[in-house]
Amino acid sequence: MMKLKIEQGISLYLEQITSVDNRTMATLDSYGTQLNQLKTWLNQKKINYVNDITIDDLFDFIYGYDHDHAPSSTNHMITVIRGFYDYLHEYYCLTNIALKINLKKAERKEKKILNDQAIERLLTIDDESNIKEYADVTILEIIYGCGLRVSECTGLTMNQLHLDDGTISVVGKGNKTRVIPLSDTSRHRLIHYLDFIRPKWNKNHLTNVFITKAGKPLQRNLVYTMLKKRLLDKGIVANSGALKGLSPHSLRHALATHMVNQDTDPRIVQQILGHESIATTQIYTHKTVDELQKAYDQCMPRS
Repeated sequence: MMKLKIEQGISLYLEQITSVDNRTMATLDSYGTQLNQLKTWLNQKKINYVNDITIDDLFDFIYGYDHDHAPSSTNHMITVIRGFYDYLHEYYCLTNIALKINLKKAERKEKKILNDQAIERLLTIDDESNIKEYADVTILEIIYGCGLRVSECTGLTMNQLHLDDGTISVVGKGNKTRVIPLSDTSRHRLIHYLDFIRPKWNKNHLTNVFITKAGKPLQRNLVYTMLKKRLLDKGIVANSGALKGLSPHSLRHALATHMVNQDTDPRIVQQILGHESIATTQIYTHKTVDELQKAYDQCMPRS
């Protein structure tokens, strides 16, 4: 095998997962960040070529990484390294030493829950003449009401809205599109935002549905900041310390929990959230896989 520099191997791998595997930009950024951490560590040990990396080097890196990170983060790093070596093995015939790295056992942490009362307070507009508040709540309303990932919300464009039909088309992981119905409240607020707020802000003629007052595309960090401020302002959490574990993803989790508690067909929950398996849906709910599987089987005409 030819000598391949680590940074070159990483670049080729990231190009592969983007152009061939159709991974999202968020995945690309995540994988790139983690592989560059590995590269920096190896370079400090004067290892510059993938051919020279040993299994002991990988074990040492993972050991140090695990010391400073949660088990789930370590497992993600291991998964990224495994994917990288799968690529190197397939395309450059490099021995797949990463197969010897086992994932760590991690206890599942209970997610913080925003109950129905908290959601109601969060999404109640105190002053409808305050266009900033109206816009903020509309964004949170769409994330919650449609079960969106924050990246799906910030990436939403005007051609994905079908307001006459009361639906939106969302491009999720793997560039898969799903159609999600809008509640009456979500549709009403979205129309008001589009008619009376967005035109005032859209100085740059963007196609993004959600933009800032300065006329720039909405960024995910702004959604995090806005949600946490509103949780504090509305008295839903007592102090900034209580915000730990709460994020825009908590709204998606809250919708899934609400739907399951209302005995919604698990297939519908899967479709709304864009999950491929019933086991993934279980992560966002408080039902066991067995309970969800039983409900799924009861709904299926064929076993």
